[in-house]
Amino acid sequence: MMIVPIRVRESTGRLTRPRVGSVVSFVVGVLLAGATVVSGVVRRTIDGWQPQGDDAAIAWLSHDVFTANSPLLGMPSTLGGGKGSSAYHLGPMLFWLLGVFQRLAGDNPVGLQIGLLVLELAALSCIAVFTYRRLGRLATLTMLVLVSIMTWSLGRDVLSSIWNPNIALLPLACVFVVAWSVADGDRVAFPVLIVFASFVVQCNLLYAPLVAALVLWSGVGFVVTSRRERIQTVQGVGEPRSRRVWWTSAILLLACWIGLIIYELTHRPGNISQVLTNGTGEAGQHVGILRSAYALVHALGVVPVWSRPLSSLSEVGGLLSPAGAVKTVTALAIGLAVVLACFAVLGAGQRSPRFVRDTDVSATVRQLVDQTRRRLPVHRALAGLCRSVGIYG
Repeated sequence: MMIVPIRVRESTGRLTRPRVGSVVSFVVGVLLAGATVVSGVVRRTIDGWQPQGDDAAIAWLSHDVFTANSPLLGMPSTLGGGKGSSAYHLGPMLFWLLGVFQRLAGDNPVGLQIGLLVLELAALSCIAVFTYRRLGRLATLTMLVLVSIMTWSLGRDVLSSIWNPNIALLPLACVFVVAWSVADGDRVAFPVLIVFASFVVQCNLLYAPLVAALVLWSGVGFVVTSRRERIQTVQGVGEPRSRRVWWTSAILLLACWIGLIIYELTHRPGNISQVLTNGTGEAGQHVGILRSAYALVHALGVVPVWSRPLSSLSEVGGLLSPAGAVKTVTALAIGLAVVLACFAVLGAGQRSPRFVRDTDVSATVRQLVDQTRRRLPVHRALAGLCRSVGIYG
């Protein structure tokens, strides 16, 4: 099955009308990638799921969106603050989203699950669309297969949970892809990046450093790519369209963060100062780079954590604990092998675009590698590094 959400862009930068078969294959591909989420939502609905604990607090605050007590911030945060922390996650976008569907469902909890499903399918759709815009059909199909493995590994209990750290996982994956698209000079991706990046950061402060790094990288990449490829349309034909994109992005940015802005203007001390105090203080536990390395080892080492679905929240917490010697060594070996393989492919592709030939599959792979080389701003530096360390002859 070939995933074709849109047809190839013309020289004007506009998109042609997609064919019916392309749209159908795109929808089917996204649904298959989201099968774990869909099955989780269906199971909770059939079982008569009722929100409890933090889920109940999210449901209550979502209900308040259309009242005089509409929330301006996210859930309370204990990150770095320990007991008695007065900091909150940065915004109410989660409540805005779920509140709409909760009201449409007559305050039935099923509305929360529908809102979650719409969000996750939207994230998967953006992953597919922007992968296609960068590398075409084969890369899109490959990306959806990889996302399917990821969602299966996370498990339907995690992905069908409205708990704020869990519901942001697929949107975070979307941020990676859309940030890559922006870094490659795709102006259309700017509004999408703003919405999903804002949502993820507002869901949980833990994601803020990663998302900030991705946004910074995408912005620098966009400037570099624009200068290198001279993206501006000849004779200014595309300038009005560009202005619309920038204005749309600015309006969306203001809309996404209006809650935090109002809170900061009307409360002293503000939430940001409290977050910074908690994040730099000694109270509570900090994740730190070491625990992040533990999680990476669990993901790469033998047997990798994604080889089976996570069965409980305690298993997720276990990813931040030290791994055994065998898993650590195999993780380092696999990680190094992947890095060297990427260097070798990029270097070989630049050295000889005919390094694979004679079959249709080889032609497709050659085209994919060729496109990847042109899309990555650092491919020349990587190829030079490959030569310097003798990865290929």
